[in-house]
Amino acid sequence: MLPTGSDITHSPWSSFGQAKAAFDKIEPERTTKKELPQLGFDPYTNPNMKLVTYVDLIKFFIPNASIKMADLAPNVRACIEARDRCTGYEISAAETYTKRYGSFLADFLQFKRHTRTWGWTFNALIVMQDGKVVYKLWSGQPDISKDQFRKKPLGLLQELNFAPSVSGVTF
Repeated sequence: MLPTGSDITHSPWSSFGQAKAAFDKIEPERTTKKELPQLGFDPYTNPNMKLVTYVDLIKFFIPNASIKMADLAPNVRACIEARDRCTGYEISAAETYTKRYGSFLADFLQFKRHTRTWGWTFNALIVMQDGKVVYKLWSGQPDISKDQFRKKPLGLLQELNFAPSVSGVTF
């Protein structure tokens, strides 16, 4: 009777390993935009892929004034300087699940709550100039495993505010 849930960002991959393996096949300066769909990177057929412009890439690589164009990788800098000939794909894939454990009554009355979360996330950025991949970057969590324990000795009463008030002023 305790709640469970899932949060799935749909993608062509069913695991972190599959997503990373497909990403690893991309070779900067060799892989073309036309070859990316064969590897699963097609924003027109695969969900949760974002088309990005050179303006989006500027925001991504230069988030504040402390980072200058000169700090960027040469291929990224050249791509951004090419303006409209510079595009990219931003990929976000994830599968996370949650499940609550314990006594329904203790959970419902908020005395004791144990929640387990597990899954994976994969994020990537592919930068292209004139239809050729010039830069790629990835991040993520291959294995999410988290347990959350909450204990409230007074249960629901712990949330109530019993602060005295005088003339509408709360102390």
